[in-house]
Amino acid sequence: MVASVTFGMVPVKSPVRTDTTMSARKIQFIFEPLMPRRGAREREFSDTTTRMTASFPSEAWCTHAIELLNADPDAPHAAKGWDGDFGVVIDRPEGPLAIALGAPQGGRLPAPRFVTVAELEASKPRYFARAAQSDWWALIDGSLDPIAAIVQKRLVAKGDLTQVISRLQYRGLAERWLERIRQEG
Repeated sequence: MVASVTFGMVPVKSPVRTDTTMSARKIQFIFEPLMPRRGAREREFSDTTTRMTASFPSEAWCTHAIELLNADPDAPHAAKGWDGDFGVVIDRPEGPLAIALGAPQGGRLPAPRFVTVAELEASKPRYFARAAQSDWWALIDGSLDPIAAIVQKRLVAKGDLTQVISRLQYRGLAERWLERIRQEG
């Protein structure tokens, strides 16, 4: 027998035993990875307001995250020659948050614009990423690998990878930025 199970937004076909010989310990072992870790947050995103004045993911939080990125001394070097704008959608329980970011200007990203999903899609950004709120935070806190997120269809990403790959030397910039976000937000 095969059951359809949903992890995040991805339906997965999974074999299910129809007999009752499976012990409670075996069931616990199977579902342990899906259960919260000891010491995990009581509430999802409950610790996302530590230093940043806004909680994840709000317009103020996203604006501050861009300010943190622009403050890095390597940002102008990484942005040099970048071509294309960005579109990001965070699927929140209260409704999606769509963010339009223009291409870097003078080595810095412009302030984000908050638009509707329809407006974002109509603008056809060169780079686009969309995921559920919990998956975005998992990417930020490092518990979800970006490649795994794409393969598992938890993150939809579109765009020219050539520019991304050519900037792998600035990987440290991304790591510092994410660390600051984790510390502050």
